Amino acid sequence: KPLGVIGCVMPSTNPLATIIGNTMMALKCRNAVIIAPHPASANVSELAVNYIRSALAEISAPVDLIQCIGVEEASIEATQEMLKQCDANIATGGAGMVKSVYSAGRPAFGVGQGNCQEIIDIDFTNLDAVAKASISNRSFDLGVPCTGDQTMHIPAEREKEYLDAMTKNGAYLIKEIEQINKIRELLFPNGSLAINRELVGKTPHQIGKLLSIDIPDSYKVILFKNQAKGKEDLLCKEILSPIIRYRTYIDFEEGVDAAISNLEFEGAGHSSSIWSNNQEHVDYVANIIPVGRFHVNQPTGGANNGTSPAITIGCGSWGNNSISENLSFTHLMNKTRVTTVLQKRKAFVPADWD
Repeated sequence: KPLGVIGCVMPSTNPLATIIGNTMMALKCRNAVIIAPHPASANVSELAVNYIRSALAEISAPVDLIQCIGVEEASIEATQEMLKQCDANIATGGAGMVKSVYSAGRPAFGVGQGNCQEIIDIDFTNLDAVAKASISNRSFDLGVPCTGDQTMHIPAEREKEYLDAMTKNGAYLIKEIEQINKIRELLFPNGSLAINRELVGKTPHQIGKLLSIDIPDSYKVILFKNQAKGKEDLLCKEILSPIIRYRTYIDFEEGVDAAISNLEFEGAGHSSSIWSNNQEHVDYVANIIPVGRFHVNQPTGGANNGTSPAITIGCGSWGNNSISENLSFTHLMNKTRVTTVLQKRKAFVPADWD
């Protein structure tokens, strides 16, 4: 049975697909939806909602099954009021937004932040396949999706082979430490923990201009080495641009530890992956890495792996979320379980029962 009216809070970084995904799930369970757009992307969110309303009208469904806080009214105050009045809420965005939704006093589903780590095992020989998959995943939507590969952990003895594969498939390698330092300052000005929004979703060519580097439009991602881990460097955080960092390891366990340190700094609960044919190594990482999705021989965005297709990805208690799986339409329904007395348990029924 329906939950009722679902309030959906939109992020500025993904104001279209999130509306479509959440609305499809909600309507499938006969709920209504109210969209609270981010003020920075309210125009495009309202346009998306109007397209859906038109589609509902074409099939003679009530168009008010989906509504949107208008561009002029979009604000924190309007969103908070919506959260209080809806039967359940979904938050897709930063930690502050998720906390606000959980604090509204209504059932809620929030998602955590991404900072996906990718581990390449020493036994995995097809680095060309790794490079193609990772670059495709990281360059999609200019690096904005939370499922994009952030840091790749590779065996030190295969560094040259890895770099050859990455540059052949569209990665622009930056080696100069001065340029890497400049990238850090551009992304996190004056050591700020908050990313510089001016670099979110920029192309490698546009980022190159800010670095005074001519990066041709043919390159899909920027690549550089960063041996730091976790809180040692802001470049271990999630970056919402087509930028990949890589780190070399000597011992497999040390490489895994670095990946976990990065996740504990930011992104715990989300997703990571391993490229390996060693089942013991796969099991070792799977048992200790704090993520809800651990993909084997796939990029961190996953592939055809049986997980529920979703735009909203729960990160469990690691990310202060109520679920650790992909948000699905099954979360947006109430269930009535009709029970009868099991025949084999009649011995436990009082004697005076008929």
